[in-house]
Amino acid sequence: MKTVVHPGPGRFVAGGLPLRCPHCQAEEFIEGSALLSTVGISFAHPNWATEKKVTNLMCDKCGLIQ
Repeated sequence: MKTVVHPGPGRFVAGGLPLRCPHCQAEEFIEGSALLSTVGISFAHPNWATEKKVTNLMCDKCGLIQ
């Protein structure tokens, strides 16, 4: 997995609701992205042999990553 972190904390909304850290209840996150690879699974299931880019959010207060 490769991770790219974008500078600066911010607030985010999902499903019309403001995001809060489930651990510390903070509302500011640092946005990053990761490239997920399924190489280990690809031999058994060739259709899964893809890489997907996902967004992750790291709590600016406690560091929990979602």
